[in-house]
Amino acid sequence: MNEALLLVDIQNDYFEGDNMELHQPEKAAQKAKEVLKAFREKHKTVIHVQHIANNEGATFFLPDTVGVQIYDDVQPIANERILQKHHPYSFSQKFCTTID
Repeated sequence: MNEALLLVDIQNDYFEGDNMELHQPEKAAQKAKEVLKAFREKHKTVIHVQHIANNEGATFFLPDTVGVQIYDDVQPIANERILQKHHPYSFSQKFCTTID
């Protein structure tokens, strides 16, 4: 069985002072960073999922903004895939087909 780490929507807009601040996102990012480090040390697959809003009236995850960028603590490195999505649900049939 193949094992992979899927990091979903760890993006700047969710952090303090940005467009869609969540409760304690730094704690979640720190945990993600620890797991990411472990996967990298074992040379396991890492996939980053990045939401880019393309719907009219969107207020965060807007294209070409700082807020849409992946948070610094979990930035992808050269061999890691970045999958971009345009809907809030990451596990739609279409998206899951993209992962394969």
